[in-house]
Amino acid sequence: MIKLGAQHWASAALILFVGTTKAFWRLECDGSVGLARLDPLMNPGGVSDHVHSIKGGSAFTSSSTAEDLLKSKCQSCGVKQDKSAYWHPPLYFFGDDGTVEIVPEKPPFKAYVARLANFYSVTTGSE
Repeated sequence: MIKLGAQHWASAALILFVGTTKAFWRLECDGSVGLARLDPLMNPGGVSDHVHSIKGGSAFTSSSTAEDLLKSKCQSCGVKQDKSAYWHPPLYFFGDDGTVEIVPEKPPFKAYVARLANFYSVTTGSE
């Protein structure tokens, strides 16, 4: 049994708002550059409680700031000048035989933007 924390419930609540989303962008990335338990927003300098699929600037770490990302030497997405980092939990397939596999990502990566209160949040998806 997986226990869900407050950030998981907050993410689930955010997903409910996606139905009203009128904006998205396509991120031309060739899939994930790595999987890691890193999240500089929710767990800065620490270990995330779940795995993320990571795309974007090479300076991504557990404590990356915008200034750090601007120093990236390379970028895994189509716009090479964009040194941003993008991360999201991967999807898992649970087989009837008890096996667990990460579902392969297929480009392009599509991100949906939802405006909530006075800030922007992003939820992710794929075509």
